[in-house]
Amino acid sequence: LLGQYIAPLFSSNPAVIEIITQYLLVVPIGYGLYGIFNISNMALNVLYKPFHAAVMNLIMLFGLLIPFVFVGSEAYGLVGIFIAIPIANIVSGIGARLVLRRVLESIKSP
Repeated sequence: LLGQYIAPLFSSNPAVIEIITQYLLVVPIGYGLYGIFNISNMALNVLYKPFHAAVMNLIMLFGLLIPFVFVGSEAYGLVGIFIAIPIANIVSGIGARLVLRRVLESIKSP
């Protein structure tokens, strides 16, 4: 929400300020679930499930982020890219939490 005040710290160019402001308004929406994605990845590594963590990273990057960014850029240009990033973060965060839950349940089961 403070992007319009933060952006001038990085550039005096009005076009750059507008882009930074748009970025700071849209992309942080997905940061919370991206954090869950990262924590789930770390937990899987700690639980000796690095394959699960690696697969989640590959799916996030090649199955979600890159395709969403491509579609977003084709449909809406730069703003589409900014919208695609939090969508990919939200979907991957939810997916990572579900994977971690299944792994934890399989460990608890006798």
